[in-house]
Amino acid sequence: MPSVMVHKVSATLTDDAQYKNFTDIPTSALATGTVVEMYPGTYDAIQSSNLTGVTLTGVGGPDRVVIKSVQLPSGSTGVATFENMTIGSGDDTVPVCNIVGTSTSASIHMKDCVINTGAATSPAALANHGTGHFILRNVNFEDDNALAPTAVSSVWSNGAGNILEFCSINSTSTNQALQGTAGTTTYRVTSVFQTGAGGCNTGGVVTTVSSNLFPTVGSANM
Repeated sequence: MPSVMVHKVSATLTDDAQYKNFTDIPTSALATGTVVEMYPGTYDAIQSSNLTGVTLTGVGGPDRVVIKSVQLPSGSTGVATFENMTIGSGDDTVPVCNIVGTSTSASIHMKDCVINTGAATSPAALANHGTGHFILRNVNFEDDNALAPTAVSSVWSNGAGNILEFCSINSTSTNQALQGTAGTTTYRVTSVFQTGAGGCNTGGVVTTVSSNLFPTVGSANM
């Protein structure tokens, strides 16, 4: 079995970390399967296709490691994985996490993360304009640690095969927590709690409910 390359990132170069930001790591050192350990601190926004094939994992609780925002550029391929961290500064007026380009096949997987939604605008706090997907496990959408609705939706995805398990999602009264392109987007939803004022998903999106979706306000519309 090939060895996994591990890099340490720390804003203060603690614990012998080699880099102060993810973007300081050379592309040649980010082979598929690489693990990047992010030490406590707040880090600059990442806009790079180098994220795909790599797992970024926070050291400490999700509130200890904050990445201001994430963007996969048009044409990116593969899967970018995030674990045990917060994404979003709370001041965002664009999607906190964005996959750009209608033909982009890259996907994003998240586990044990917090999305600090801020005032993210259309189409959602997490937006996928391409053909890939989001897989979210134990991901909570919050606004500076409060379960307030986002300015729009939690997730908008153009692709199929989106999965949410044990997540809290939200939206305003005029939006849906999950959205996508009718006839194209699919979500599999398992034990997801809807915390906002809006409905759970846009009508016409093909959605499979594996377990339960519990809206507090609005229509489940599944």
